[in-house]
Amino acid sequence: MVFRLGHVHGLTEREEYLFDVQGWLVVPRVIEPRLLRALNDALDANQDRFGPTDEDLVEESTTLAAEHRRRTGGGMLEWPHPHCDPFRQLIAYPPLIGYLDGLLGRGWHLDHPPEVFDYPRGTEGHVLHFGEPFPQDGIWYQARGGTLRSGLLAVEFLLSDQPAGGGGFCAIAGSHKANFPCPRGISLWEQDQSAVTNPGARAGDVIIFTEALAHGTLPWRNEFGRRVAVYRFAAKTVQYAQGFHQVVMPGWADELTPAQRAALEPAHFYDKAIIEPDGSVSRPWEEYDEPPARIRGDSATTGAGSDRA
Repeated sequence: MVFRLGHVHGLTEREEYLFDVQGWLVVPRVIEPRLLRALNDALDANQDRFGPTDEDLVEESTTLAAEHRRRTGGGMLEWPHPHCDPFRQLIAYPPLIGYLDGLLGRGWHLDHPPEVFDYPRGTEGHVLHFGEPFPQDGIWYQARGGTLRSGLLAVEFLLSDQPAGGGGFCAIAGSHKANFPCPRGISLWEQDQSAVTNPGARAGDVIIFTEALAHGTLPWRNEFGRRVAVYRFAAKTVQYAQGFHQVVMPGWADELTPAQRAALEPAHFYDKAIIEPDGSVSRPWEEYDEPPARIRGDSATTGAGSDRA
């Protein structure tokens, strides 16, 4: 049986169209006021858990650089009560279930541990990443037979306003269906800046986007701080991060070679065991496919392949 998901699982025809052509949606007034206050109160009470990131988010970009590094925090689901409670509410938040069903299919799951960005005016941006014209494991998007599907979906719960053009989430509309690599100057936001959209949204709204989209953040230029909780959900057939479960191997697995044991590991992307042609096992934190032109050393094709988050 084929369902028209826009009529069955919560996306309107307008939302389906916008998501398909843009790669993201701004959904207003999703977080009810009492929950929004509880989320912000929990962050106020746990400021000692936040610190500047060690990641190089701007790389060589001069236009994304700013005074402060991004201030981030995690582990909210494990905080003491009552501060963990509002973040746990967002795991399967009823107003979002229709969107997750419609964009991931029923049976979706929380893929990554959530994280929060909480930082002041003058905080740096983040190079645009993904939006590749070739397959990436778990990072994909397709629209077929009247349905939309994404392998990995990000949901940004806005805990403060994001005025359009003032920084925060940005993306290149339609890049989740790109046929050419993003030129390096664009991913660094140093060329063709008008191609990058920095949509406006209010506290309590959510921004939903497919990770297949070329996306990043622009430097935060507003007088007030940016607060956003990011949850990433995946389709039932995708496990990108290691997940929240614990894996127990059968006893006989101790008798196997390292390569054989690696072949029994559950699906995930980060820190995944890679069985090399000689039978050895490596474990890179990240390993991305590259297009054939790059493998051949074709210097004419230079995109955002190394811009990851």
